[in-house]
Amino acid sequence: MRKDIEKILYTEPMILTRPGWTYHPPVTDENGKLRLGFPEHEAFIEINKKFYDAGVRVCLSNLPIGWVDEDEYNFDSMDETLEKLFKAVPNALYIPRLRLDPPFKWLEKHPEEVCVFEDGPRDTSEIAKLVKKGCVNNTYNMDVPPQANGLQPLRLEEPIGLQSFSSKLWVKDACKALEATINHILNGPYAKHFIGFHICFGGTCELLHWGNGGSKIGDFSVKHTHDFFDWALNKYGSPEALKSAWDLPNLTRENAFV
Repeated sequence: MRKDIEKILYTEPMILTRPGWTYHPPVTDENGKLRLGFPEHEAFIEINKKFYDAGVRVCLSNLPIGWVDEDEYNFDSMDETLEKLFKAVPNALYIPRLRLDPPFKWLEKHPEEVCVFEDGPRDTSEIAKLVKKGCVNNTYNMDVPPQANGLQPLRLEEPIGLQSFSSKLWVKDACKALEATINHILNGPYAKHFIGFHICFGGTCELLHWGNGGSKIGDFSVKHTHDFFDWALNKYGSPEALKSAWDLPNLTRENAFV
């Protein structure tokens, strides 16, 4: 089977469209379902069908993984997307784009794991407040009307991003979310259509650093700063040697800086 998939990937045309496109990070509706990002969702399914009818059987798109809170998942939007997609293209092969950035609720619970830019707060309570208000760089501004393409404009000047890429907790929980998602897919009615998974995160979900859409740089998060201090302590061998090297006699893990 692997050789068959490799041959398909190397020799067949593919189409990338937008069925399953969600807000980033995920935004849930009043029923706890993930909101899809475009109101013309059905139109994108129709685009898939036109290519399928023309002989293109491999399709790619974003797929909502259903990570809505810590150890909590809702796959309703995923299931509805797959049902609509394969009703239109019944024998298509599929490679979904699975976005592993955490939901707002996770960020709010773990403000020390949130990426902070040079002009952002260092206090976890202030970080949590920004997350709760949705004031996160590179996310959609839900307080303004949608643009012509159906999406709210991006927030590009906020002082925090999503998760710190050095967050081991995020890696752990993202792996759990990925496992839950793939298990749900492979135990569902459309498993035979899947020939691979595109795993991604970060700015534009292309592993770009947060703030890439504007002028922000980081990461000055609590967790990242602590990790930097721990690295430096190991490099210099002792607190005394580190304080001497940095010429900071009052340096501690809590007041260290990147």
